[in-house]
Amino acid sequence: FIKTYGLAEAGPRVSTYKVETPTDPEIDSVGYPLEGVKMRVLDAKGNDTKSNEIGRVLIESPSVMNGYMHELPPHVKPQQNILTEDMAYFSETGKLFVLGRSKNQIEVEGRSIWFQEIANAIYSTGKVLKAIVDVKNGETIISIVTMPACKLTHESVYLLLCEHFQFNAWEKVKIEFLKANSVKVAK
Repeated sequence: FIKTYGLAEAGPRVSTYKVETPTDPEIDSVGYPLEGVKMRVLDAKGNDTKSNEIGRVLIESPSVMNGYMHELPPHVKPQQNILTEDMAYFSETGKLFVLGRSKNQIEVEGRSIWFQEIANAIYSTGKVLKAIVDVKNGETIISIVTMPACKLTHESVYLLLCEHFQFNAWEKVKIEFLKANSVKVAK
């Protein structure tokens, strides 16, 4: 597997991680910045965070906003940097772990569970092509596209989430299975 991270405004790919084995302890990482790209994780005051501290991702790259013709938001400096809405942290090894947008989490018993963590747990079954976690009308919905001829069930996903995150998933999320041809690519 090759995992990448980026956004269209930044280049579009700014980091890559080659996953060697399914037991890799940093399998959920998006790796290190590409050559010519710098990434920082900043706290609420704009200071660099320490290892394993969560903050917003700042991407410094000469390709920021190249090719865009629209008026730029104030958090973007063309061909310099973009302060994203993505929340992340660097591990002790310097790999970036992206958790999602600041609002992409659910609160369970005083702790945050990031949508990306939920998707990663579902992907770990090896039976899923796509897992999308989103909020619609105030309800957290997990949309899943399975591999062909897969027998993944609602109950097995609920049980996975309950065991992995130690909360009653039946009360917190709704799960829906989609056909591959019904999934739209969303930014």
